[in-house]
Amino acid sequence: MCGICGYYTYNRETTVNLSSLIKKMTDTLTHRGPDDEGYFCSKNVALGHRRLSIIDLKGGKQPIYNEDKTKVIVFNGEIYNYKEIQKHLKTKGHCFKTNSDT
Repeated sequence: MCGICGYYTYNRETTVNLSSLIKKMTDTLTHRGPDDEGYFCSKNVALGHRRLSIIDLKGGKQPIYNEDKTKVIVFNGEIYNYKEIQKHLKTKGHCFKTNSDT
């Protein structure tokens, strides 16, 4: 079971160090995902992920971005038909860099 966390602030002028905060938050989830960790930080959003590697052991590192890096996700769940969905999305021109279910 993986662990995810996030922080959002309306105040773009916040004095909160989001990188430091999301690292601390993610560190509290080590028991949920001992295999890996990942982070995303922008001006007002921070996302953290702790990974328990089950599918795509080497390539499923999160956060995961879309092709042009305009969207980002951290995900904890299981998509059972992800291979079928991936196949369909590839016919529409989407590119995948992992074989994970995210």
